[in-house]
Amino acid sequence: MKEIFLHSPKKYIIAFCLSTTFFIVYMISQSIAYPDSNQWLILFNYVNAFSIPGMILICIGGLSTVNNFGAFDIFNYLLVKHKYNYRSLSDFSNDKDIYRKKHRYVCVPYFTVGFIFLIISLILWIFL
Repeated sequence: MKEIFLHSPKKYIIAFCLSTTFFIVYMISQSIAYPDSNQWLILFNYVNAFSIPGMILICIGGLSTVNNFGAFDIFNYLLVKHKYNYRSLSDFSNDKDIYRKKHRYVCVPYFTVGFIFLIISLILWIFL
């Protein structure tokens, strides 16, 4: 269990900072757009401000999962084949498979922080 959730504290910090930035930007934009808002609209803005970064992080985690299965290998190969002198896509994929076996759970921090933000949003929505 520790291997799954606590393998990369740096990615948790990045995911939390990214979602907090989206939260702050959304709240600032809503306070500029609606300066004289009532209590209901403020709570509604908090629900949106938590759910939008949560869904963005879940989508990033999903793309990270798909990438970990090798769906984007052809694009990565086209970008790095001259830099690292790969002869074929299969050589590149074999090297990436070795890397993927060591880093199987790269998507977990994004899913975890995203679901935390969605749970906070759901709790606020219940009080709405």
